[in-house]
Formats: sequence, C-alpha cells, structure tokens
Amino acid sequence: MISRAISLVVVLFLVMVVSAQTMEIQGTVTMFNTYPVSNMPVFAKKAKSSATTDSSGAFILLCQVKDVITIQGKAYMTTSRKVDLRTGFLDINIVFKNTPKNRDLVVANGNISSENLLYGLQNFQSENNDFCSYGSIFSLIKSKFPEVEVKASPSGGMGVYLRRGTKSMTLDTQTLYILDGMRTSEISFINPCEIANILVLTEVASAKYGAGSSNGALVITTRKAPKN
Repeated sequence: MISRAISLVVVLFLVMVVSAQTMEIQGTVTMFNTYPVSNMPVFAKKAKSSATTDSSGAFILLCQVKDVITIQGKAYMTTSRKVDLRTGFLDINIVFKNTPKNRDLVVANGNISSENLLYGLQNFQSENNDFCSYGSIFSLIKSKFPEVEVKASPSGGMGVYLRRGTKSMTLDTQTLYILDGMRTSEISFINPCEIANILVLTEVASAKYGAGSSNGALVITTRKAPKN
C-alpha cells in the first residue's frame, strides 16, 4: 500500500514537472504585415510539436520553455522566434521570396489569394522584410548596410559611422539619425520589428537635413509614423 502511494506521488510529481516545462503559444502568421497566411506549418523545435495556420493565419502550438518556433517553406525565408514564460500572443510576419515559381506555389498551397499577393507585391514591398529576425537595431544595421560601421561612441553606447573608402570617420562624427522625419540622438530603443523602412544616405543625399548632415544620415521610418 505504501509502495503504491509512493509511486502515485512520483507520477504526480513528474506530471507537474512536465506541465511546468510546457506552454501553449498562440499567434498569427502574416505576409506584408497585412494578409493572414493560411495552411502554413509552424514547428516547435524542443517540444517537437507542429501546427498549421487556419484561414485567419492563426495557430496554437504546444512548446517547451525556451523553445524556438520556426516557420519555413520553399517560397519564404526561414523565420524563428524564441519563446519563454513571458511570451504571450505572437504576431509573425514571414518574408516572401518573390519569383514567378514562388508566386504560383504560395497560391497553389492556399497560403494567400492571387489577388492579395499581387496587391502586396505592388504596394507593400517595404513590409516584406526580415527585420524582426534581428535582436537589436544595431545588428540589423551591421547586416544590411556594409557602407556603415557600428562601433562604440564617445558618449557611450553604440554609434553608426559612414565609411569613406578604406577610412572610417572619426568617433566624434557619427551619422545623423532621422526617426519618422525628426532628428534624434538615440536609436538603441527601437525594436527592429517596429521598423517599416530604413535607409543610409551619403553626404550629398542627406544635405536636405541641414546642419550635421555632412556625415551622412540614417533614416528610419517606423510603422507608427504619421502618414502624409
């Protein structure tokens, strides 16, 4: 009798441990940050579980703590998201690889209608990016713009500096930062997922921003920017 009781306690303990290490994640998958992606497989690496998005792009997936959710397909760039106990609802935008073959493939797979795909390609190209895959604004800049250098600034933190040939500018002459049309001295707080577009302008192209633009400009437009 005592042996059975001990066994029951052990089983209950193991169930509690397993339950504490698993979590149910809900989310949606979109293209162009606009259109829901249907019939799209979603995987949890550690839990080895999978789900498929419904007609509204929604999914529910059982994950382990510190799991990685992955979405991949022949027509898309692989997208991954880390999850933990603080993770709530996930909005995941996937990046479409625009080729004639891929356009036919995603429509045939039921991911998106041909009408929405065509409209997205014509009007929402700035939304078809992988910015969310970067952990910080500076890692995004380093990866996307070889014409600039990201390094420590004299005022502390990181700074962005326009390269000139083989010689970078000195540490006290970093580029001008323009955020949603306004000058700013700090960009480290910007979440890459919030960026709609980012450009690096050389000295000539940045001249319209006036004083301080001779070192080039980093122009960032977020999804919350006022529409003209």
